[in-house]
Amino acid sequence: MEIEKCMINQIYRFLLIRYESNNQEQRAKATIILNAALLTALFSIAYAFLYGFEGFALGAELMFGVAALFLSTALWLRLGLSLFWTGNYFVFTCWIPACLLIYLTGGVQSGVLPWLTIIPLTANLLINQKTAFIWLIISTLTGGAFGLWEGLGNDIPVQFPPQFEIFNLTLSVIGLSAITLLIVSIFDRAVKQAQSALKTQHDKILFINQDLQEKNQEIITQNEELHQQQEEIITQRDYIEQKNQELEQTNRKIQANESILKKALSRLQESEEKIKRQNQSLAERDRIVSSSLNAAKTIQHAILPYQDKLNHLLRDYFILYQPKDVVSGDFFWLNQVDNQNILIVADCTGHGVPGAFMTLIGNTLLDKIIRVWQILSPAQILSKLHEEVRTVLRQSETGNNNGMDMAVINWQTMPDQSIQLTYCGAKLPIYYIESGQSQVLQLNPDRKAIGGIQNENTIFQNQTIQIASGSHIYMGSDGYIDQNNQKRARLGEKKFKEVLQEVYQLPLPEQQKTLENVLQEQMQNTTQRDDILLLGFQVIA
Repeated sequence: MEIEKCMINQIYRFLLIRYESNNQEQRAKATIILNAALLTALFSIAYAFLYGFEGFALGAELMFGVAALFLSTALWLRLGLSLFWTGNYFVFTCWIPACLLIYLTGGVQSGVLPWLTIIPLTANLLINQKTAFIWLIISTLTGGAFGLWEGLGNDIPVQFPPQFEIFNLTLSVIGLSAITLLIVSIFDRAVKQAQSALKTQHDKILFINQDLQEKNQEIITQNEELHQQQEEIITQRDYIEQKNQELEQTNRKIQANESILKKALSRLQESEEKIKRQNQSLAERDRIVSSSLNAAKTIQHAILPYQDKLNHLLRDYFILYQPKDVVSGDFFWLNQVDNQNILIVADCTGHGVPGAFMTLIGNTLLDKIIRVWQILSPAQILSKLHEEVRTVLRQSETGNNNGMDMAVINWQTMPDQSIQLTYCGAKLPIYYIESGQSQVLQLNPDRKAIGGIQNENTIFQNQTIQIASGSHIYMGSDGYIDQNNQKRARLGEKKFKEVLQEVYQLPLPEQQKTLENVLQEQMQNTTQRDDILLLGFQVIA
């Protein structure tokens, strides 16, 4: 084990020799680039062997070529080229295979398409925020180009064998998860190293202060001896010469102590400068983390339904979307398939970064289930999504219990201009007020969540109702109802229904404002406990 570790250190020293004399930040960034290049090369080689084993020769050749590109990044580092261009070269080698795999696996229908979201995150980590923004534009234009090409009626043939579609999607999720773990590991390691260095400097300062106190005490003692000697000179004239010699010796000691004190002061000033530099380094790392989270927030908002789709399908609506952190574990999905409108609200396990990644997985799987497989029944959508989440997260093998609560509705206009609405819920209910009525009614969900260990004997069941045009529908995560006040009391479903009954006759934007005011009053002198998503709209024939 020690021999293998030594060999790895020798390889890293050989590849990063040009950065030995650089400052710590340059050395750290070069190490991050090398780690990323070697890890992605390893994954590419593994994928190549898997594709070859499964008989997909074109995919195997592509992944071997991609591995060679990633390994060439190490050559750039060995030559000591600019870290800016080396980082851009690595991001470019990530972008090229993503584009090729998207093309080979069906364009906008490809399970590889979410890989484009990693491109600007990688650029932000390895280069800077400005470059990450440029790569975000490139990635967005790339996805848009595939969408425009297919939107103009041009089909992209799927060259990847259809029987390996789930296999390919699983590999994509594994790759996304691995890169996520790499980013989290790098930031965690950087913070721990900075904290360790700061503690070491603090211990040095304490040691120097103790040394200074001892020296000061010694000077005080010596000054007292000098005063005593001066009194003896006054009272004993006969010993003037002897006392003068003692005085000279004492003066020499004082000068030596002063010299020691100056050196100690100089060391203290140097320590203070080191602490300042460490604080600046910590501030920069905090800026990098914040920048990455803001980039992730932009990407997450990009997968939500865009404004034109909301205006076209919902018409009159409001959306109260309030993440607990920068990114959210709540999301919603909207589309129209065969004149049937489908709206989904989901509350993923956790919040922040882990919850946000679950929203990406959930959104991608819903696109596949509804838009590709044409599954439109809410109960069937939930059942298929449960199977897919357990498959892509390998939950039967790993014991991972992440998942999501969800409410799905499907509505269409009937010949008599009434609205037929079909609902199915995984632990999330919906509320509605029929046109011309004032009572808040509720459809309750099945007691089964999506993903993780569930009671498989519980089967998702559709609930169908006929409502008049102009009725109001309300659905969302449990964040609004579960928000506590300063006395730790929940707002509760009863209070929520009372508020709906008070405001349902108001225009929907004013309803949203009232609901937000009630939430702010509930949160006075306390903090938000979970992501909040609440969506209300008027269904119109």
